[in-house]
Order: sequence, then structure tokens, then C-alpha cells
Amino acid sequence: MDYLQEALACLLSANYNALACLIRIMIENYVCFSLIKKYKKYDLWKDWYIHGCYKALRIAAGEPYHSKTEKVYKSICDDLNLPYDYIKDKGSYGWVRRAIKLKRYTFKSVCALIDENIYKDFEWLSSYIQNNDILAKQQVVLMELLANFVYQIYFYTDKMIAAYDSRYFKRVYYRQLRNDLLLSIDKCINFKENIDIY
Repeated sequence: MDYLQEALACLLSANYNALACLIRIMIENYVCFSLIKKYKKYDLWKDWYIHGCYKALRIAAGEPYHSKTEKVYKSICDDLNLPYDYIKDKGSYGWVRRAIKLKRYTFKSVCALIDENIYKDFEWLSSYIQNNDILAKQQVVLMELLANFVYQIYFYTDKMIAAYDSRYFKRVYYRQLRNDLLLSIDKCINFKENIDIY
């Protein structure tokens, strides 16, 4: 919800690079949450959580606060009943290794476990953020581009809600809210100014 609020604030303030970054984060969170839910019998959330903690420990290596970070890391391992050397694959998506066997543990490969099209959205946003996209290089902001951003905010928020608890979709209020939002997006995207030329 915090990322969603920030994304909407960036949209309203026309900070499109930050908006694209936030949508990427929302997509990544959706994929991670979906994997944790899909493989819940493995308690994959522990692997995800401790992997993130281990990355923080590695980043802190050589820093004055490393010993404090290490103490926190070990405390978390103890709380989860995990050995300190639990993380074997230190790659970004190595945390799924216990539940899923893949050739390579990349975001692209884990996206394919949920939906291959997710990575296309992520890749396009990455290109835009890194200024590899021709429109981003020329600083061109087209209505179609904004429509894509708005739609992705809606689409991945909706997918996250569905993954979290699909019972929301049965609520009349929620369905009405979704419908109103889609109509507003459509009206905004397809807006044509009616100007009489005398």
C-alpha cells in the first residue's frame, strides 16, 4: 500500500522515472508474494526473509556497524530456528532454491513460474528507468505512455489483492470501486478536447 500511495503521488507530480521505479518494485513484490503463497508448504517466506537479512549482513561487511548487524541476523536465525549458514545460494532469487529447481535463479526465471508476461512489463520499466527507452531518452511523455503506467499500477495492485485474498473480489463495494477506476482510466486516456474553432 505504501508503494501504491507513492506511485500515485509520483504520477500526480509527473515524476515518471520514480513512478516507473515504484511500479517495478510493486511487480517484484507481487512475484515474491505469489511464489511464497504458491509454495507455502515449504514455508518459503522464511527463506525470503532470511535471504534479505543475509544480504543486509553482506552489505554491512567491513562497516563499523557490521557486528551489530551480525548480532541481529543471528537473533533472527535463532527466532526462525535456522542455522546461521542457512543461505546457500547468495544470488538474488536463490531463496527459492529449496522449493523450486531451476537452471538459473533470476527474476526472469521466477516470473515464468507465475506468468511470463510479467517479466516483459518489468523489462520495459527497467529500460525506461535506465534511459534505454527511446521515449525516455527524448523525454517524450505521450498519453499512451501515461496510460501504460496507470494501467500497470491498477493491474499489479489488482493482482496483488487477488493473490493476497481473492474474497475481496466478491464484495460489491470493491467490484464497484474497480469498475469506477477502470472507467476513469478509460475516460482520462481517451479524452478528446472539444474545441469549437470560429
